[in-house]
Amino acid sequence: MTLGRVAQLTERARANLGMLLLARDDRGRAEAEAALDKTDQELKPARAAYETTITPGEEHQLAAAFSQAWDAYGAIGTTVRDLRHKGDQADATTLFTGTAHERMNGFRTALQADIDFNGHTVKATGAIAEAVYDSSRGWIAGALTLATLIAAVAGLGIIRGVARPITAITGAMRRLAEHDMTQRSSASAARMTSARWPAPCRSSRTTS
Repeated sequence: MTLGRVAQLTERARANLGMLLLARDDRGRAEAEAALDKTDQELKPARAAYETTITPGEEHQLAAAFSQAWDAYGAIGTTVRDLRHKGDQADATTLFTGTAHERMNGFRTALQADIDFNGHTVKATGAIAEAVYDSSRGWIAGALTLATLIAAVAGLGIIRGVARPITAITGAMRRLAEHDMTQRSSASAARMTSARWPAPCRSSRTTS
């Protein structure tokens, strides 16, 4: 599911940026930088693949909104990286946990709206919903492991915006697998006040 892939990669990018801030030596920083660049290269074709499936009207507007929100987050992410390169750890961390966190939440809200739109217009069978859930469990487990490792190194300060959205998505996908298409984005927002995370579902028009 291409929209789910976009959700996965954007959260990975956020986590990788946190790992850059936590790196304690040149090797760690180089590995985090490489991970950021790799994720960025994977995200571009994922976004392009989804764009080929967008329908005119409401979905087009929703897709444009989350694309603009991601670009706004990306601009702040670049600033965080630049500050880290200059050795300004304090300002980089403040920006990461402040403005960057807020913009990431704005992106998650916009992406969730598109996911909700597709979730409520999908005509897929329960078997397809099951496939979405099963195919996503692996990367969720990996992301949760990453968040745990970050917490062990630096506490909850930097990773608060990483772990909660990943945990929230597990329940959302379980509901999807159980054919519960009645959840709206407002319910998701209530559960994720400090850090929203989109459920990586997609219409039957696309494939992962």
